[in-house]
Amino acid sequence: DLNKPLTEAWVNIDSTSEIVKVTSEYEKNKGWLKFKFNDRDANSSEINYTITIPPGVKLSIYNVNNDIELTNIENDLDIELLNGDVEVDNASGLNKVEIANGKLKGSLDSTKGMTVDILNGKVDLKLDSAFSANFKIDVGNGKIQHEDLNFSILTSEKETLRGRIGESNA
Repeated sequence: DLNKPLTEAWVNIDSTSEIVKVTSEYEKNKGWLKFKFNDRDANSSEINYTITIPPGVKLSIYNVNNDIELTNIENDLDIELLNGDVEVDNASGLNKVEIANGKLKGSLDSTKGMTVDILNGKVDLKLDSAFSANFKIDVGNGKIQHEDLNFSILTSEKETLRGRIGESNA
């Protein structure tokens, strides 16, 4: 069977407009025999994409039940994710991240601005020592931890933190 083409999964790429839409479909295994390798369910299916985006193009990602990894992105980002995690390393554009049931993790050395809205999750960002920005952080049910950050202006209450690092207005 290894010499036969894969017929159980399809990747559709629609580039007929200014928006490029990538979708996946796959058939689930309906057999009665199940195998398990490395604690993964034999019926689980996974399709991974590696996409290179040219500079200057806004990147919008809308996804359900998957993780997203972004590395060295200079583009502006708009991410909406239901049930999954976002890992961002060096996203220097204007970034908007909305996650329901997941977390945002990564590292930033600069950004034009970032808005993060997470319901049922957490944010864990490591900032470069030269990072500069204004912060407005509010939590509804949780806590704010800010270790090793040198805020020049800081107002902190139980569920709110306002502060500035450096001189940027981002």
